[in-house]
Amino acid sequence: MSSSDGAAASAATDGAAPARPGLGARLATLAERFRLPPATRLSLVILLTVFALVRASPDSTAHLALVPAHTVPRVWNVVTASWVEPTPPGVAVAAAALVALGRAVEPGMGARETARFLLFVSAFVGACAFALSLARFHLLGKDEKALYDTHCGFQGIVAAMLVVLKRDAPDAPVNVRGLRWLSLIHISEPTRPRLISYAV
Repeated sequence: MSSSDGAAASAATDGAAPARPGLGARLATLAERFRLPPATRLSLVILLTVFALVRASPDSTAHLALVPAHTVPRVWNVVTASWVEPTPPGVAVAAAALVALGRAVEPGMGARETARFLLFVSAFVGACAFALSLARFHLLGKDEKALYDTHCGFQGIVAAMLVVLKRDAPDAPVNVRGLRWLSLIHISEPTRPRLISYAV
């Protein structure tokens, strides 16, 4: 046995800490921690690309956001309106929510089903906004302002992903400092009384 082998063996028996992994291994671990599922990654790219396009050319908001009076020639607005976040704070919150919820929801649904779900929710939210604008126009005495309001924002998609998360994991803990005793079911149904049974 060589002297170096003897030193390593005595260090192991002395309870010395194992050697720290190299920089490459630590970077790989960090990259794995922040890796996003494919549909969530694509959605984040779309959200940030639309934001950059709107910031570079504010006129593009009229082509991507939902303006009910212009929806008949621009039918794609029904889908694209959910992806338009015109302000930096809005897109920062939307991106953070998308990353957090996408990492929680997509592994259970799969990439293809998640992409279909996001497309459906975008279209559904846009169609509801269009229908409500028309109803508002007719109920408010043909006020044309209701037809020229701009509707956009990521809130509908975030709400839909929260519903899926609550369905898949109703008892998941809320990982916020000071609120760890809460679970998702407490947040979604705070007024429902709970029956606690004790084993005798």
